[in-house]
Amino acid sequence: IPFMIKTEPEEAIRDAVASALAGVPAPTTLATATAAAPTHPPRVSVVIPCYNYARYLPEAVESVLTQTFTDFEVIVVDDGSTDDSLAVAERLAATHPDRVRVIAQANTGQPAFARNRGIADARGAYVLCLDADDKIAPTMLERCAGLLDTSPQVAMAYTDRRDFDGVDDVVLA
Repeated sequence: IPFMIKTEPEEAIRDAVASALAGVPAPTTLATATAAAPTHPPRVSVVIPCYNYARYLPEAVESVLTQTFTDFEVIVVDDGSTDDSLAVAERLAATHPDRVRVIAQANTGQPAFARNRGIADARGAYVLCLDADDKIAPTMLERCAGLLDTSPQVAMAYTDRRDFDGVDDVVLA
């Protein structure tokens, strides 16, 4: 289920993720934004861990790029895929250099490590974790960020999801 979390206080979240990643080999960043760096961090960082999901990755990323909310970055973390996931991610980053970054790392066998690596690199006040075989509705970032902005007592927001891995069903949260 896609979910968005507050990363504030930022230091505590980043320290916890760094601690969880202790001993995991450092990734190689293969694609970075070539456009001028924004003057401020994005409000939302969308982290998409990917292992052998080249066939789904473009749709997952496209569902983020077509959001009504536009203050975001996308971080795709390729976890040592053996298909062409990394090449697909690099093409997406080349097509959208101001929005999409790619991190490549050796396969850890632990999906949470790839997700945590992306969270560690995230610059947004909020992080949305999205699986590479899921996509989000066009207003998800707007609605979740709006809820988190206006409700200080809320630290996490999540929604239903739509799978498109041959089933194309809505999975209720």
